[in-house]
Amino acid sequence: MWINTVDNLSDRRWSWNPAITVGCWAIAGLALLWVVLTGDAPGRLLAAMLTIVALAAAVYTTLVRPVLVADSAGVTIRSLAGALRVPWKQATVRLAHTQRLGREVQTLELDLRHGVDGELEKLVVLGRLELGADPHDVMDELTRLRG
Repeated sequence: MWINTVDNLSDRRWSWNPAITVGCWAIAGLALLWVVLTGDAPGRLLAAMLTIVALAAAVYTTLVRPVLVADSAGVTIRSLAGALRVPWKQATVRLAHTQRLGREVQTLELDLRHGVDGELEKLVVLGRLELGADPHDVMDELTRLRG
């Protein structure tokens, strides 16, 4: 079921680090300033592209907060389309270890079954960047909440 808000006060929330959001807004502002002040066309084009990318990242990290919400009843994943609420009995949570750029990276994988009879499946993969915390610590907290 799709919902637009998460209002439970006894839940745990994970979201982007606020410094990332502020940084994206700052880069977008500086790049826009560069577009306005620069005199050369290639520099202006480069700055315009940087402005668009940084602005998209800033808007996304501002609107998609919190990314993950959990309580004793289940989990909620937020995206630009809204929030997907899934009870624990329809969610599988695991910690994945992968090699990226020569180092091991942990991610939290949520396999969610939703819909009328749980016939729709969605795999959500969240890392340290999206969670604003170590995925192992988030996994421990989710395990505690699940009971």
